[in-house]
Amino acid sequence: TATYATGSVDGVEFAGGLVGQNDGGTVNSSYAIGTVDGTDNVGGVVGSNNGGTVESVYWDTATTGQTESAGSAAHYGLPTERMTGLNAAVGLFEFDFETTWQPATTASGYPVLAGDSEFAGSTDAYAGLVDGDGSAADPFEVSTVYELQLVTERLGEGDSFELVDDINASVTAEWYDEGSGPQGFEPLGNTTVGFNGTFDGGEYTITNLTINRSSDNSIGLFGHLESNGTVRSVTVDAATVSGNDNVGGLVGTNEGEVNGSSVAGQVDGSQRVGGLVGRNNETVRQSVAFAGVNGTDQTGGAVGHNDGTVMMVAATGTVDGADDVGGLVGRNLADGAVRQSYATGAVVDGTDVGGLVGDNDGGTVT
Repeated sequence: TATYATGSVDGVEFAGGLVGQNDGGTVNSSYAIGTVDGTDNVGGVVGSNNGGTVESVYWDTATTGQTESAGSAAHYGLPTERMTGLNAAVGLFEFDFETTWQPATTASGYPVLAGDSEFAGSTDAYAGLVDGDGSAADPFEVSTVYELQLVTERLGEGDSFELVDDINASVTAEWYDEGSGPQGFEPLGNTTVGFNGTFDGGEYTITNLTINRSSDNSIGLFGHLESNGTVRSVTVDAATVSGNDNVGGLVGTNEGEVNGSSVAGQVDGSQRVGGLVGRNNETVRQSVAFAGVNGTDQTGGAVGHNDGTVMMVAATGTVDGADDVGGLVGRNLADGAVRQSYATGAVVDGTDVGGLVGDNDGGTVT
């Protein structure tokens, strides 16, 4: 358990990067990166597994020269990029990066045991490996999809972040596979700890984001935006987002402010589903939803459920739902206000359907 091997292995039979033959034993939370050569029963980590238990073990397919390892599914074999630097905290997601492991201090280094690391924890590791200090004057500079994902390590800190480059997030389609298929990107923030900082997308675009979490609630690039959280100038293109309730292309549940942002792609869920925001309890302004949206109850081109302010917002995508279906907002509640906004997308018939708002339940539309 919690072991790694870096040396080369050259054998004939039962050759593994870490264990040659596992005979009824347990190999857990470990990795191997050295070259492995042999003739029979050869694997990246384990050469042969005879009735043993092999869990959460990874190997570098490039450096080991192996695409298989006994007792492990093939998706535990990873390219070097996904095992090194800060990226390892995503690639080796079944490892405990709080108390057992830490990322290396360099972009090309492999994970080390926590006792051998200069980082005090994952929050400290992010601060040490990403440019900026997270203050308003010197935000963390997010330049890769891994740095974007690991904003989760700074939840609750009230940090500031800014995109400094376009991000192609296509690799997220392969992430977080626990055996039943990849779940994709993990939303930034949840109902336990939301995002309470500031995220500025600048002039850059996040493309090909995949979130496949149809059983989970509060799903979006940002899962839960807290009252002091702000997302501005974020552009998401060609996204595929699926969740259960409170699902948005940008924010699942919004208690803060969304400003000057846009989403294109497809957003699917059950209740309170929107191209930008699934459930809005605060402010969405000067933003555009180009995404197609599919839900069952409270489905809107931009916002599914609105109990806050939607101002100067447009939606152009097709909206398909059953109850409370609107081209812009699915359901607008008593404390909800929709102002200076429009929708042009097709709205598929259902109960309480509207080109702009599906069900205006005591709210304001001007």
